[in-house]
Amino acid sequence: LTNTYETPVKLMVEQRNAKKFSWNLLTDSMNGFAEKECKAILDILKKSDFADSLTDSFESSIEYAEEEYGENYKYSYKIEDKDKLDEDELEEFEDQLKEAGEELIDSMDETLEEDDLDSVADELGLTSSQTKKVINAIKDLGKVMKKAKVTEGYELTVTVTLKGSKLDEPIERETTIYVYKVDGRWISEGAFENLSFMF
Repeated sequence: LTNTYETPVKLMVEQRNAKKFSWNLLTDSMNGFAEKECKAILDILKKSDFADSLTDSFESSIEYAEEEYGENYKYSYKIEDKDKLDEDELEEFEDQLKEAGEELIDSMDETLEEDDLDSVADELGLTSSQTKKVINAIKDLGKVMKKAKVTEGYELTVTVTLKGSKLDEPIERETTIYVYKVDGRWISEGAFENLSFMF
């Protein structure tokens, strides 16, 4: 994929079309932003007790979609319009990233202060050493978010179309998606949603 304002939309649609769970699906929406930090987090979480529940949840959603729309269901999209965001809007998103990064770091510090590391490890099904590593990796992600620079952005009007053998006619929905160039990588406003289970 090329790294353009359209890339976040492509990634969202590709995720909806995925027919098999992959850990990359949790971070693809980041489009390379904080790639090292996200990889460090997922490499540890793959060994945790809830790794199977994530896989099961994703596969259940695929089964539901296939039952509703047909096994050949597919999403597509068309960008109908784009409006360039002004400096104030870019600054607002940058502030949101900084604030979210600070909250992430504070949250991980509180976890270590309020809970015994062993009890957190037991909850995750990880060793104390692995738990400490994942907490530090999440804090590293927070640090990247705090330093992030937002240089461009667009408000996109997008038509998303769903087709499938069990649908009498395609389902079309128009939606608004905000995309931003953050540290040189284009991401959507909701790029972090797939990682929210960690925080």
